[in-house]
Amino acid sequence: MPDPPGLLRLTAEDLAELATGAGGPRVIGLLRDGQVGKQLLLFVEITRMASAPGDALASQVRAWFAVLADADRRDPHTARQVLAAPNVGVWAAQCLAGLRSGRSAAQSAVPYLGAVAAAVAVRTGMAARIAVPVIDGRVALPTLGALSVPPGAAAAFLDSTAGEWLLAVDGVAVPLRRTPDGTLAAPGGGAPDGFTWHPASRLRATSAGHVLDVLLDDLDPFRDRHGLGAVGPLDRSQALRWQAMLDAGWSTLTGVAPGYAPAIAAGLTCVVPLRGEPDGHGTSATAEHGFGGLSIGPAGADAFAVGLLHEFQHSKLNGLLHLVDLFDDDGQRHYSPWRDDPRPLAGLLHGAYAFLAVADYRRLQAAGGGPRAGAVPVALAGFEFARCRESVRRTVRALRRSGRLRPAGLRFTAGMLDRLAGWEAPRLPADLRRRAHDMVTEHRVLWRLRNVRPDGTSVASLAADWTARRPAAVPRVAVTTVVGDRAALPGRSGRLRLLHQRLAGAAEPADVAPGDLAYVRGDRSGAAARYLTAIEDSPGDLTAWAGWLVTRPARGPVAPELLWAVHRRVLDSGGRPAPPEELARWLSTVEVPAPRW
Repeated sequence: MPDPPGLLRLTAEDLAELATGAGGPRVIGLLRDGQVGKQLLLFVEITRMASAPGDALASQVRAWFAVLADADRRDPHTARQVLAAPNVGVWAAQCLAGLRSGRSAAQSAVPYLGAVAAAVAVRTGMAARIAVPVIDGRVALPTLGALSVPPGAAAAFLDSTAGEWLLAVDGVAVPLRRTPDGTLAAPGGGAPDGFTWHPASRLRATSAGHVLDVLLDDLDPFRDRHGLGAVGPLDRSQALRWQAMLDAGWSTLTGVAPGYAPAIAAGLTCVVPLRGEPDGHGTSATAEHGFGGLSIGPAGADAFAVGLLHEFQHSKLNGLLHLVDLFDDDGQRHYSPWRDDPRPLAGLLHGAYAFLAVADYRRLQAAGGGPRAGAVPVALAGFEFARCRESVRRTVRALRRSGRLRPAGLRFTAGMLDRLAGWEAPRLPADLRRRAHDMVTEHRVLWRLRNVRPDGTSVASLAADWTARRPAAVPRVAVTTVVGDRAALPGRSGRLRLLHQRLAGAAEPADVAPGDLAYVRGDRSGAAARYLTAIEDSPGDLTAWAGWLVTRPARGPVAPELLWAVHRRVLDSGGRPAPPEELARWLSTVEVPAPRW
């Protein structure tokens, strides 16, 4: 295989273009070229480590690499399309990490290199005989399709000649031929009993002159990077369902925010379908080393559009971070407005960059852009714009205060702030603006209650002082951020969900907490009183504490985690119940350094 491309350098203008949250096809092409170079380096290193003398797979690894090198010399453009496929990138990163950790070639899934070599040989029309692995009951050829095989099948080979291929599994040959769209098919459905060929599926959506053409990857064994439940293989009716969702989502996206469509069309190459029901929300994710790919669950038109936009932002930033050092990681975990658990600096930047585009989408939606199909009420779009914009602004400013940004990172985040400042915000009633601010504050308060722990000795001393009815003798309390099991975190507040439902005109559910119901109906003082009642009944209800802290009439400074910790300690020690407002005023003399974010 030839040497990877030389180091790609983005200009200051390229960085500024990406900092706006946008970026046209030319810049996306540069990011994609950078990914190809990275992939080639990964393949070279995998081959070097896995073909060491004495390894059982060494000779096969060298043979697979020879096929890749020959194909790359013959037709580099076609060969590198396979090498740059998102799930191939995910595999390569996982494989190399496994080898570097001391795992064997087999444990690190090195044999998948044979599947990549076979796909490249087919794509470039090479004649070769290539050993390919059976993984999870299928022989998968990236970008082409997969063959389901009988239980126990272990050995497979692809024999290719000019335009004809035989996939032989334990001596049974399955003939395959190229189709006009470049995938493979079993002629006349001619797979023997016990074998089923699943051709790769493609989705194509056209709207407002923008064409999105992607692989619907329901076959690759490395497609479920996040463990979110990738589905497949899909039958024709299921694939048509995904086509309909893509059509609706793409139409909505191009109708609301057409400026983002050219970049997405140029860079998005693969969609992995996730299980779930189209409840209007959906789930989506992007893998760091899977540039141009996204995983997404069934969703309504608006949620699907936002999923495409949001996840491609992550893909762009991943591509950028592989080329440019924007920051030096401090190894710490920080507050992120979009997560319930502490996140590294990279997570903060990713969240801010993704939601910069989402805020723009909601801004345009609130201003009246967007088709009727999949559109959301203007009030809901405006509320979401205000909430996203404030969260992005706070996060970017926190990143700039961190002292960890490099010069390129300072320029990049300055461009993000300029983008925010340059928007003409849609008109929004004062009450709705306040609610958007409330929800930003509530998330931060609830995050602190969940993840920040005050010093235990100081808490015990303060609880004793309160019980003895004397002034707080501790002037300052240290706190630490706890990085624990994300799945063990308490549930989210229902206030934001209720606000969304109310703004969307949906009926109020029956099982609503009294405080939440009062809040969404605009009765802040009534909500605060009901949250206090909930705290009396259940002192460990963090969502009630967060609701009260957001709606309490006295808005003096208070550290949520210290207030809750002292209140709990007083109760545990058998002291008199501490009225939250009295305790908050009593603790106002105690200094608590805010957690780093």
